[in-house]
Amino acid sequence: DPLAVTRPTAIFIHPFGLDLSIWTPYMNSFYNKGYRVIAFDMRGWGGSEQQKNDDYKFSDYYNDFISILEEKKLLKSEQELIVVTASLTGLMILNKIDSSIVKRTNIKLILLSSSDHLEKDFLDMVKKVPPPRTWGPLKRIGKNKIRELAFTKGLDKETQESLLTKLLSADSKVLYETIKNLKSDYASGLTEKEIQSLPFEKILVISGGKDIFIPINNLKTFERFKNTSIKVIEEGNHFIAFEDPILIIKEIEQW
Repeated sequence: DPLAVTRPTAIFIHPFGLDLSIWTPYMNSFYNKGYRVIAFDMRGWGGSEQQKNDDYKFSDYYNDFISILEEKKLLKSEQELIVVTASLTGLMILNKIDSSIVKRTNIKLILLSSSDHLEKDFLDMVKKVPPPRTWGPLKRIGKNKIRELAFTKGLDKETQESLLTKLLSADSKVLYETIKNLKSDYASGLTEKEIQSLPFEKILVISGGKDIFIPINNLKTFERFKNTSIKVIEEGNHFIAFEDPILIIKEIEQW
């Protein structure tokens, strides 16, 4: 589309364990409103190739994101750009984005079930995750545990089962290498200087009130951020954005 670069753009970064297809309702919504829509499978996920050297650090994923912005001529564009993230990819963007490279100030950021930091207990638990070769017998137990801990009670079971199937069919080696590279630095959150240097003109944070991975207390950090709106879905859990996309899209439209 030769006119694509003249339109506002929404780019979607899927959470680890899933792929770009998870964004379909959101992409349709933005496209129907005239946005240029971009989504991609991060390295090792969905249709993207795995890395032979196990490069699954946040810096590797982030560099792929920057490469796409560069390829699509979005690093310095004057057109509106909305970056939509979920779970750990929101943490990645907040902690890695560099305003000396992304030289623009008209970026809006949407964070779904995400924060600028993780609880120390969660990081300690991640360090104890055993290698994938031991995961086989635990998958059935894991499915029930994920359903119990990460999904919202009372929502569409078919949608939840589809999400569970995607999560459990994701490549365990890629997931292991990704979470193994989580740093203890992420327990402290951004400094005031880092917050002031963020290139976002507006930020929308939507999170579930029942989310144990990004607990509601984590959202207090956003009180230090300028032009940031926070919406808590009281009964929602970690995957509320994909269990009830219609609800979340309405919140985005209002924002």
